[in-house]
Amino acid sequence: MGPTFGRGAMTNGWIDIKNTDMMLIMGGNPAENHPCGFKWPIEAKLRRNAKMIVVDPRFTRTAATADLFLQIRAGADIAFLGGLINYAIQNNRIAKDYLVNYTNAAFIVKDGFKLPEDGLFSGFDSGGATYDKATWNYEEGGQLGPKNEAATGAGSSGGASSVAGGRTSSETAGEQHKAGQEPAKNFENKSPQVSSKPSTPPDKGQSAAGGVMNSQTGGGHQAAGGVGAAGQGGPKPPPSLPPNVAYDLSLEHERSVFQLLKKQYARYTPEMVERITGIPRDQFLKAADLFTSVRKDGDMKRAATIIYAVGWTQHTFGTQIIRTAAILQLILGNVGRAGGGVNALRGHSNIQGATDMGGVFDIFPGYLKIPAPTDTDLATFLKRTTPTVSKPDAWDSYNYWSNTPKFMVSFLKAMYGDAAKKENDFAYHHLPKIDRKYSWTEMWDYMYQGQVKGLFAFGMNGVMIGPNSRKNIDALKKADWLVVCELYPDETSEFWKAPGITKDEMAKIPTTVYRLPGAGFAEKDGTFVNSARWLQWKYVAVPPPGQAKVDQEILARIFLKVRELYQKEGGKFPDGILNLSWAYTTPENPSLAEVAKEINGRALADLTDDKQPGVTIKAGQQLPGFAWLKDDGTTACGNWLYSGSWTEAGAQMQRRGTEDPSGLGVYPNWAWSWPANRRVMYNRASCDPTGKPW
Repeated sequence: MGPTFGRGAMTNGWIDIKNTDMMLIMGGNPAENHPCGFKWPIEAKLRRNAKMIVVDPRFTRTAATADLFLQIRAGADIAFLGGLINYAIQNNRIAKDYLVNYTNAAFIVKDGFKLPEDGLFSGFDSGGATYDKATWNYEEGGQLGPKNEAATGAGSSGGASSVAGGRTSSETAGEQHKAGQEPAKNFENKSPQVSSKPSTPPDKGQSAAGGVMNSQTGGGHQAAGGVGAAGQGGPKPPPSLPPNVAYDLSLEHERSVFQLLKKQYARYTPEMVERITGIPRDQFLKAADLFTSVRKDGDMKRAATIIYAVGWTQHTFGTQIIRTAAILQLILGNVGRAGGGVNALRGHSNIQGATDMGGVFDIFPGYLKIPAPTDTDLATFLKRTTPTVSKPDAWDSYNYWSNTPKFMVSFLKAMYGDAAKKENDFAYHHLPKIDRKYSWTEMWDYMYQGQVKGLFAFGMNGVMIGPNSRKNIDALKKADWLVVCELYPDETSEFWKAPGITKDEMAKIPTTVYRLPGAGFAEKDGTFVNSARWLQWKYVAVPPPGQAKVDQEILARIFLKVRELYQKEGGKFPDGILNLSWAYTTPENPSLAEVAKEINGRALADLTDDKQPGVTIKAGQQLPGFAWLKDDGTTACGNWLYSGSWTEAGAQMQRRGTEDPSGLGVYPNWAWSWPANRRVMYNRASCDPTGKPW
């Protein structure tokens, strides 16, 4: 979803599913695996007469509640989704005005770009098994006609299908307007005064719906980019966007993204879908007609949602499945709307928060990229990772990731404090530069090969959650040491007791195991970030028992001891440890309230903004939001996405307002959600270009 929409998070949220008119559930069994959340699909069925389509290799309890169940061959999901895309296009069940104004469908791709009819895109180098992506970009030239001639007027196809009484997903005034214009109020059909240009894109803090062809430019973090395989964040910068992208508002130009998409998916006929998926042709057509009926006869009032879980993500091609679902939802105009979206079902309360805070190997908090060895200085790194801004003459820029320098410098100031100065690239050189994958799978494989000598496991039972428990056990046998922080012994902390290991083998295992008693969820405060990106503060119910300690105390004591050893004995590359900012009131057990404030960000000097005359943020004050972040070292912010969560007004995630003026389940004053407390992402797309709900 990141390469398509701009952010890789659930677009809507559990409660919002009650607002849908149509559900497609694949790659998950929420009736059994998410029973509490499944009440919302059931509510949609009972109160809105929403239809549910379930596609699964098994007849599950979720399937038992469906209006239509299709049994699919395992692993054939892309063929089924591709068939839906083709059906929608061939039967004119698409949201054309939405596509023109909120996606890259109208953009013209460079001459010479080739679709993978033979399995390969243009630019493939068979010798090095790599791609030259020179053609994976857009044409320069502004507005064109369908035959590549220059258009003779501004023209407009936007806003032509505004429907009174439609539903908007924007929950706070100002989230569905162009900067500097009067926003639409509340949830009523009131229109702001807008330009007559073909589109009125979202304000600077809200990205447009997305790109219907794969994003390459910007490494997969912007709403629309070059055409081709999704960016992987490699060390080479992607092609720069032309400053004035060529586009065709009719979507008829043969090299428009839409026409290329149409050509690519034309092969996904009902017969092809039947052959690959095993779903009979008549059943597929019934499902395709039902799901795309939300756009029958150009109707834009209704919305459909796609719901999935790890049945998609744990395929080796899971990214491609989700990418296809995202394309389908864009051509139907279902992204950014109440009851729409592509919604991943999280299985645990803080998986979203762990990812937001950089819990995977290739990102920092806020989904900032980790440098590669070729990023020799901050300027080089920012040039590679900051998407270029393109401003076609009818649109303003849709590219909020162009603010990456502000996010990154503020992050470095939060990390290294006074040691991060302009003269030393804001301590950029303290950061790790990775030259290989360090994902969960690779990490265990490196240990299995004897390359990783130690492992910290906090709340993770690595022996049980991987696809190959025996390999992980054998990997732990080769480690010098293992530290497990848990509430009780588990299969990882007692891996040597696994079935089949003899006493003689146990005696030969050299691994030293340290078991640290951690605190349970009720024994510590902090936040949970749920599937809908809501940051909710939780409070301590009881203190940790006995010698058990909270996570931050364990980590802090380890860090302080390591720093002490570096101070006394030196070592390789000490700067990143010695210069780390650790200005907490209680260094050995930092208050999570202090940490949360640090993550939100604060001003390091008095700040003013030309767009908000008369408003000044004083040095030392909490920042009201990420729009105040600077790239000159005058702001510090641990995670730009969470900026606004703990302001001068207090901890927004502690709010418990139960009012819901929209009736859509938004609850805008309950906790706080990123970005900027938006409950449905990309919600400018919930209205037509004049600001009227679809």
